[in-house]
Formats: sequence, C-alpha cells, structure tokens
Amino acid sequence: MAGGKENARQKMINLMYLVFIAMLALNMSKEVLATFGVIQNEVSKSSKLLDGNNKDQIIAMKSSAQESPLKWKEPFETVSLVSEASENLLAFINSDSMKRPIKMTLNKIKREVDGSIPDSIPDYEVMDQTVWFDELFFNGAYKNSENTGYTDKGNEFVRLMNEFKEISVEAIENSKIGENDSVVKKKWDQNKGSIITLINNSFNTNAVKVGKADDKIKGWLNFNYEGFPEIASITKLALLEEDILNVVNKLITVLKQSIEGENLNTLKAIVGDVNNYYRGDKLTGTISLGKYDPTFIANRIVINGKEYDPSQVMENGQIILEKLNTRVGSVGERTLTGEIIFDRTDPDSGEKIEVKIPIEQIYRVNPSLAIVSNDDMQVVFRDIDNNLSISMIGVSDSDLQIVSPSGVKKNGTGKYILSGAKGDKVTIKTRDKSSGNTASIDFAVIKLPKPTAIFGNGKALVAKSKIGGSTLKAVYDDDRLNNSLSPRVVSFKMRVGVKYIGQSNSNRLSSKMKAAIKKAKKGESISIYDISVKSSKISGLITPKTDIAVTVK
Repeated sequence: MAGGKENARQKMINLMYLVFIAMLALNMSKEVLATFGVIQNEVSKSSKLLDGNNKDQIIAMKSSAQESPLKWKEPFETVSLVSEASENLLAFINSDSMKRPIKMTLNKIKREVDGSIPDSIPDYEVMDQTVWFDELFFNGAYKNSENTGYTDKGNEFVRLMNEFKEISVEAIENSKIGENDSVVKKKWDQNKGSIITLINNSFNTNAVKVGKADDKIKGWLNFNYEGFPEIASITKLALLEEDILNVVNKLITVLKQSIEGENLNTLKAIVGDVNNYYRGDKLTGTISLGKYDPTFIANRIVINGKEYDPSQVMENGQIILEKLNTRVGSVGERTLTGEIIFDRTDPDSGEKIEVKIPIEQIYRVNPSLAIVSNDDMQVVFRDIDNNLSISMIGVSDSDLQIVSPSGVKKNGTGKYILSGAKGDKVTIKTRDKSSGNTASIDFAVIKLPKPTAIFGNGKALVAKSKIGGSTLKAVYDDDRLNNSLSPRVVSFKMRVGVKYIGQSNSNRLSSKMKAAIKKAKKGESISIYDISVKSSKISGLITPKTDIAVTVK
C-alpha cells in the first residue's frame, strides 16, 4: 500500500488515488465517485469469496494436522498465527466505528442481471466529503513518529497494521516446517521469502517521502487516508482487506506446494494482476502455476485460441502476459481463457499423455477516464478565468496533454486556467502522451450571475442611529462564487427622499451622506443606486441585481 517495491496492479491502484490530492471532494465528478463505488463493491465481493476459501482450507489443514501431525502440525500452527493476526486487523477495518452505512437512494433505471429493478441502490455520489476519515484518524499535523497527530483510532489502525506484519513475519521465519523432511524444508526455505517480501511491502507503515528535501514527509496514515473523499478511503480499505486475505491465501498455497510437491492434476493456473484496464491499454499481468517454481516450463500454452511457445512467454515459472503482445479488447467485461499443457508419462501404462491445466479469468476494460473539476464551482462561467484541476487515472502530470480547448493553460501541477469560455458548452479533451489514450468531459457554460447588494444587516426599516455606520457589500447566492471572486463594492450614489446627496467611492457612507442622514425624518426613504462592484478575477465593473431602498425608523 505504501513503501517498498510495488507490482503493476498496486501501482495502478495507488495512481488512482493520487489524482485526488489536487481535488476537494466538493468538486469531484459524480461519475468518478460512482466508479470508485463500483470498484469497492466488486473488491468486497471478491474478498468474501477469498475469505471463505481461506477458512475452508484452514479447516482442511487442521484435519490433516490431526491425522498426520508429523507432516501438517507445524504448517497448521504457522497458518493459524497469521490467520488470527489477520482477523484482528480485519475486525478493526470492518467495525461499525470505521465504516458508516452507505446511504441508499431511490432507483429508477438500474437493472440487475435477472432484469429486476431494485427499489434502492447505493448513492456513492454523496460520499464526496473528507471529514469522516479526517476526523476519525487525525487531530493534528504529522511531524514525526513520536508526534503523529493521530487520534486513538488512527494510532490503533497503525498498531494493528504493524502487529499483523510483525506476527506474520515472525511466524514464518520461526516456523519449523520440514524439520523431518529435507525436501519439504528446502522447498519451504526457497518459497517463504516471497511471502515475507509481500508482507513487508504491503503493510509498510513507515513515513512516506513526498518531496526532494529530507523533511518533506507524510505519515503512512496521512499519505493514504487524509484529505480523500469518503468513498475513495472506503475503497482503499476494501483493497487493504483483499491484501490481508491474499497474504493468508498465498501462505496456505506455498505451504501446500512445499509439502505436497508436484501434482499436475491438482495444480491450478493463477492469473495475477488482470483486473481493470482502460481502452487502448496493452494486456499485462501473469499466469502462474500454483507453486511459482522458477524451473517449471510447460510444453505448450494456448491463450484465447492462440498457441504460444513457452520459451518465448514464460519466465520463472510464470506466463508473462505482456509477452503475448495483445491488447485487452474493447470496453466491457472480457474473459481470458486457455490451457497450460504438459507432456507426461502415464505411470500405469507407460504411454505419453497430456495434462492440461485450464485458464479462466474475467477482467474488465474501462473507458478512458479523465478527471476534470472546477476548483471554484460546479460549472464553467462565461468570459472569466475558471480554475480547473485536470488529471487522468494512471497518467502522470508530465504525460498529460490538453488537446482542447485552446483556452486551457497550465498553472501548476494538475492545475489549469480556462479563459474565454463561449457558447453553452465546452468540452475538455485530454490525452496520455505515452499510450495515446484520450478522454473528454463536457462542462456547461453559463453566464455569471449578478451579485446582490446588501446595506447593513439587509433590513428595509433601519434606525437613523445605525444607518450612518452601516456598510455596503455584494454577495453571490453561491458561497463558492463568493470565495472565488471576492466581490467588493467600490462606489455608489445616494438620494434622501427626492434629494440627490452625492457619490461615495468606497463601500461606506461619505461624511456628506452621514450629515444628510442625521437630518432625515422618520419614515423618509433613502435610495442607494448606481452601485459598482469589482473582483480581481473579472475585468470591468459588475452591477448588482437591484438598487437598495431603506426607510428611516
């Protein structure tokens, strides 16, 4: 999740989340939120199946340990230690205090596979705020390992992560597997290092360096969960849960391979890192033969109907999918099928036979997805500078190219300014320089609304004594517009009754105006008009919606 060498899948997952650093959840695209919700849901389904499979195998191993303690007692005890540590961390991740129930919304169009339309579906689009996990894990800034700024819940999370890593590594390193069988011991000693490496890399909670300077660091918890939308953090917790279960599963698999040895009839092709792609991506990942024996070479390999030479596509006992040099296909759900074929001799008849290990893996190809948000507003406003955050999932900032419109100019890492938007719609098209993938997002272009001018507390009937000290301000109905444009009144004119008093070149009454107010009678009308408003982001003067009329109380 952080630190250490990452595989291709993990790099893709981490890049998916890094794009949120420059974006507030307030400004996120609804499609992006929904996409993360779908990923979280699918990963959770996969984890449930994996958890059930792990528990079934542990029960079977316990039974084997009772029947053949010399062979299976030590492996079962090792797995049990790691499994118990994983249960503590999983219980914490899935506790009610960690995850709020996902809000459901009325469903009108989404159909299930059987054609039914459920009454409600998860409303991932409202889970765009950062406050839940920010307040759950943090109460201050991270300074160092002694002064983390974590809450009790945050400290407990990190403690359980470290505990799981330490208990698991210690259990594997100190296990006495194969003490009575030199062949088993040799295989176990060769294979256990890969599990320890996986654990150390996946559960490394060391501080993360985020800049060139040595002091530019973030705590592991900050780097992964601070400032991210709620649905993004929930998705990352789901991926962490999958990582935990994968450690237990790999440990069980390696132990069984070390003890049972080569049995081609029980081997299963393991497809790794083949999950989600974007249109135009090259197919990547691996297909392994159970025990990852680096000397294991098939006689023939058939994938999606095409036969390949094993010597050209296999390395260290794995089929390297990149070497197939094939694309992942069009958008949608795709299936990777085939066979790994071995030539063997039948022990009974002495005849040559083929042992075929089937390959079947479902993966999804996603459309190219650009993430474009307006830092100040949900829409793009005509004829003013609009601040945008633009990124593409899995694409570095240096490889991101803005194809159109020409009015988009770079203003920092992931930051852009759109100027001179015209018409009713603007399409922002992005391109990955490396792969050539493109993506587009449409923004509605609307006219900037006029602000409302407010005098004093905004009441129409005001005591004479309070009128003189009141000021004039301009506000927009949308707080985001106020924050972005910071409108201010720079001049206005005043009339008391029908008598013109003069002009003020600020947002306050001039001395002449104050003197006139003192002479005003109860019930007399005061008119404030020709109000001019300015903003540093808009050239020229802005006129409020209406003039102001105040009656002396």
